Amino acid sequence: MNCRTFSVMGISGILLAIVSISALAYTAVWKIETTDGFSFKYPTTWDLEERENRFTSISATLDYDRGGKYGQILFEHYDPNLSETIQSSDNVVDNLETVLTNVYDGARIYETATDKYVINNQSAPYVLAKFSKSNLLGIEHHYVVMAIVINLGANDVIFAQYISAENDFNNLLGTAEQIFQSVKSVGSMGILI
Repeated sequence: MNCRTFSVMGISGILLAIVSISALAYTAVWKIETTDGFSFKYPTTWDLEERENRFTSISATLDYDRGGKYGQILFEHYDPNLSETIQSSDNVVDNLETVLTNVYDGARIYETATDKYVINNQSAPYVLAKFSKSNLLGIEHHYVVMAIVINLGANDVIFAQYISAENDFNNLLGTAEQIFQSVKSVGSMGILI
């Protein structure tokens, strides 16, 4: 083997190593968060905000704001009485639609389903809605919200929302779905609103 062959093989090996290290650098590390009697996994590229105080209904918030892409996931753990009503209702999707149109002014329902997602061996009904919101300068931005009901067991329900800019929704949806699929009950329910 001459020196030229060795240097070409050495350079290609170094380039392969650099590409491999770069690929690993962009692979997200996942953490587990436990709050209000449930846990979920999330990538460290998303910022976690835990419950602010006992009067807040939001158990945890995940924010993604990188590279011009924006997304947010909100988790609310319902108390047993409300959970029983949600789980036993034949109109879960109708209830989700009502919540979204009340919370997000001008929301238009885009998609609904009761059997697309199965989480914890139970159907996880969801609703997609589109809405617009103007910033302080009057510039209108378009968003998509996905509300999903995750059953953890008897009288134990998580209401989760994934909200994103309309153009970023599909780019971050796979990660949001992985986060939703990771939601598990951890026994005692702690403080619930």
